[in-house]
Amino acid sequence: DWYAFGCCLMLMLLGERGNRVVHRSHESVLLPPPSEGIEVALHLAASDPSNDAGVLAAAQALVAVDPEVRASASELRGFACLQDAIAIAESEVGGQKSSIAAGTDSDASRTTGT
Repeated sequence: DWYAFGCCLMLMLLGERGNRVVHRSHESVLLPPPSEGIEVALHLAASDPSNDAGVLAAAQALVAVDPEVRASASELRGFACLQDAIAIAESEVGGQKSSIAAGTDSDASRTTGT
């Protein structure tokens, strides 16, 4: 979902600086801050010039507290920082759609039984 994508962007961009590390047994897991701390973490990150402002803005739009104001797929297309990733994803999906339509996709054969 879009909220989870925003959390992933935040984790990748900030690492341990704005997130929290949970230690269990012999493993450590990096998690986003609790929902009430996300806005603060992103605001603090925005003051650091080494952070990509476009990615921060996208993450902030995706993790908005109110689901009604969270960014949608069409709004994400407006973020310059995501343009290359969107183009790659669309080309991958387009190639899969073409091979499925032509009946040459092995994954489609397994799922449809043809």
